[in-house]
Amino acid sequence: MDYQTYSNNKKTILDKQKTLAEELRVIANKFFSSEDGKKYANQMLTAVKYFDVLPSQMSDNDLRYLQAQRDFVNIFLTSLVDKKILLTILEDR
Repeated sequence: MDYQTYSNNKKTILDKQKTLAEELRVIANKFFSSEDGKKYANQMLTAVKYFDVLPSQMSDNDLRYLQAQRDFVNIFLTSLVDKKILLTILEDR
């Protein structure tokens, strides 16, 4: 595969990811702005201890697992919803 083909393939993949992110953003904003969505978001933040300091005595595997959970919440909650909706969710905490 030459560089031009690689570059075109990479651009196509990035364009598809941007399109998917925009579709998911609309869905996430609609869901997390509802009362049920706010309740669900708060449970997500609580379950992954999003605002807690991680204990230093945890094993490496437990820390990786917890960080993976936080990354999941970060991608599918805090990165997708609009700032206004996220602040409304946090006000309910």
